[in-house]
Amino acid sequence: MAKKRDPALLFMVHDIVREILLVSKDSPALEKKITGYLREITGSKTVILIEFLGGKNQFHLNYVNPERFKQQFSTTLLGMLIESWYALDNKITLINKTETEGAIYDFLKENDFGVNLVCPLVVGDRKVGILLVFGMFDTRMIRQRQIHQILDILLGTVALILENSILIRNQEKTIRIRTSELNNTLEELTRQQLFLEAILNNIEDGIIACGSQGNISLYNQATKVFYDVDRKDLSPEEWSDHYALYKGDAQTPMQPSDTPLSRAFTGERLKNVEMVIAPKDKNKRYCLASGQAMFDPKGNKLGAVVSLHDITESKQNEEALKKAKESAEIANQAKSVFLAHMSHELRTPLNAILGFSEMIERDHDTPDSIREKVTIINHSGEHLLAMINDVLDLSKIEAGRVELEPENFNLPLMLQDIGRMFEMRANNEDLRFNLEISPELTKFIKADAGKLRQILINLLGNAVKFTEEGGFTLRARTISTTGSPTTITLQLEVEDSGIGIAAEEQQTIFEPFVQTGRSSNRPKGSGLGLAITKSFVELLGGEINVKSEIEKGSLFCVNLPVDLAEATETTGTQVARPTLVKLESNQSQRRILVVEDNPENRLLLVSLLTQAGFETRETKNGKEAIDQFLQWHPHFIWMDMRMPVMNGYEATSRIRDLPGGDKVKIVALTASAFKEQRQKILDAGCNDVVRKPYHNHEIFDAMAEQLGIRYRYEDASGEKSTNPSVTLTGEILRTLSNKLLRKLNKASHDLDIPAATEVIKEIRAYDAGIADGLQALIDVYQFDLILKLLKDTNEQ
Repeated sequence: MAKKRDPALLFMVHDIVREILLVSKDSPALEKKITGYLREITGSKTVILIEFLGGKNQFHLNYVNPERFKQQFSTTLLGMLIESWYALDNKITLINKTETEGAIYDFLKENDFGVNLVCPLVVGDRKVGILLVFGMFDTRMIRQRQIHQILDILLGTVALILENSILIRNQEKTIRIRTSELNNTLEELTRQQLFLEAILNNIEDGIIACGSQGNISLYNQATKVFYDVDRKDLSPEEWSDHYALYKGDAQTPMQPSDTPLSRAFTGERLKNVEMVIAPKDKNKRYCLASGQAMFDPKGNKLGAVVSLHDITESKQNEEALKKAKESAEIANQAKSVFLAHMSHELRTPLNAILGFSEMIERDHDTPDSIREKVTIINHSGEHLLAMINDVLDLSKIEAGRVELEPENFNLPLMLQDIGRMFEMRANNEDLRFNLEISPELTKFIKADAGKLRQILINLLGNAVKFTEEGGFTLRARTISTTGSPTTITLQLEVEDSGIGIAAEEQQTIFEPFVQTGRSSNRPKGSGLGLAITKSFVELLGGEINVKSEIEKGSLFCVNLPVDLAEATETTGTQVARPTLVKLESNQSQRRILVVEDNPENRLLLVSLLTQAGFETRETKNGKEAIDQFLQWHPHFIWMDMRMPVMNGYEATSRIRDLPGGDKVKIVALTASAFKEQRQKILDAGCNDVVRKPYHNHEIFDAMAEQLGIRYRYEDASGEKSTNPSVTLTGEILRTLSNKLLRKLNKASHDLDIPAATEVIKEIRAYDAGIADGLQALIDVYQFDLILKLLKDTNEQ
């Protein structure tokens, strides 16, 4: 049977507990109240409240009453006390100092703590703390025998309050930790946000993002500056209208569904979509938009992001370049028109001058005194033509109208041909000329032979012009090119002992119209030769430089990359031409119509044809040419392309549409400076083109090719033949019998000059022109070319 508790005692304890509970939320007041009651009840000197945080090894000294004793309870002493008393039963235990030993005994004795009370604070099976009551009086303990009942009730209440305090403190600790973690997380998020904003604002491209609802939620500084974006939470539909968006043509307004942000938000991946943004009161901005939608790891759409790369400056530059190009094209067209006009106006009178002088020079009835003067006129005309060609060549180079025309040819033969030309000029000027060809010089190359020849003629011409005594030299050699088995470098040097070029002038001599200040008394040229030479060298992929000293001479060095070629790939060779006498007899008469607006050129051409034995008529424009064709039905028409009333293009086209117009041969005469006009002329219906000023033999060769007619010629000895020397081809040699071809092949293969000469005698009886051409090749030991031509006859 449980012991009955004294009601008065219960009321007293109830009052104590009530007062304790009233201050239970205030830990310091609670601890002071509890320890104060215990001192009063037990009559002790001091009371200590100890809280266990995690067993006997983790404790907390909550309160010491009175406070002045606190400094005596060191951590070490408390540890010893708890170590000794923790294992006691979970009930109130009375400890006398005589029951202790060591440091605890000394402590109790020193403070006159005779009788002491150990009160465990237990919740369930777990000790949550301990109350230590020191220095009780035995007599008081005896007088108040019911103190245990008071303590039982009191300590249970304190234990529960302490347990609750521990829970609250743990929660507060957890909250503090979590709060600290949240603060750290917020600080990190803030730092990352600032970092992200700094990155976005330092990106030159505009960045715009929308959230999961499709409204703009973010844009960077570039977007604000370049595109004047000033509002967030703006839907793509509103964005399209608010910022006046256009497609790449800057004309077509964008529909809301066309905007990059809308397209990206719907899941489309954009890459460099050209668009135009026209912010209010600002200039249009051209940009390339790229973007895509954003999703979280679970696939939920977070929104979309679009980058805007500003291309306004490049667009403006592109537009400026386009306008500049258009202006340049207009200027080039104007230059082309000017060149065509100047070419016609300059070449047309020159054609008459050179043509008539050539006729008079070759006329047997011309007195020697007159022939000498005519020769001077002819040479002066050729010089004037060369200067005109220089000006036109430079203009074509500047207009980008010059193209490469590579061909396979024999390099030593070209150099020897140029050497013979300048050897004669050197002799006339009492100068020495040396041609130094390296023994290892590559024989057959592929390059633009015409431009290479022009480069050498210009350099050697300057050497003659600026050298008054001594002489000049042309050197040539080829060296291999690293890394290319089919390409070599052609090195050319032109050195003279002339007046030299001052150092300050060597940087400008390659500019147009620049001539050296120290010039000889010889006639000056156009000042374009070196400018054209440098342009041709660079067009061929080479380089040119000069070294010179005053009064010691100059050295021009040219390096050109050229391709290797085989002997069998080279073209036929042109040999000397005798003077044409007239048409060969026993041929049907040919009616020739001359259509030419310039009276001098018309007279020249009619005179040449009449002298050769042709029946001719003449007209001065295309309209008259059509009338003559209908009345007279000519076999051949010489058609000038530039005439009043009706030009040669229209006249040719109309004649081709008339009955019999498809059979007549029409060859154009043009003073155009541009070779590309040839195709335009052929497209109009002409069979061939001859450019003014022409040599007389070009007229007769063109008619022979178109009509198949033959002429009688006169060589230097006055002996007449029925055919001139010709440009030998495989097709021409095929006209010979197989027997003659076999004999010629054997003699050429054996390098047997006597045998070859005998064969040529047999060929001469058949065609003197072919015989003369073959003889010219044998005279220079070009049996390899003969074999090549013979091979061509088998392949055709």
